[in-house]
Amino acid sequence: MRLGDSVSVEGVEHPQPRAEIVGASQHTDSDVLLANLGTTRDKPQSQKEIAEKLLYRLLEDGGGEIAADVAYNAAEVEGISPATMRRAKVDIGAEGRGVWRFCSGALPV
Repeated sequence: MRLGDSVSVEGVEHPQPRAEIVGASQHTDSDVLLANLGTTRDKPQSQKEIAEKLLYRLLEDGGGEIAADVAYNAAEVEGISPATMRRAKVDIGAEGRGVWRFCSGALPV
């Protein structure tokens, strides 16, 4: 990526930096998913810890609930077993069968 000249954006007071993507990236889809979970390949974590972070993020993005099959599919992409995902659900305080949600109905702070 290379930074170019600044550009004007309608509705934004100050000029904004312009980025130009050049060449292929060395980062994979998994790198992006892990970064969104707040971790990297350099920081080894247990499958359970990754599952907890993944599920918390999914619940957060879903407004406090997520379809169980969506959670299982996301876990499969990360190599997390369904059993580990179920344990993570309990450990972060979520409940449900077809739809998982935080027990209190609100996101924990």
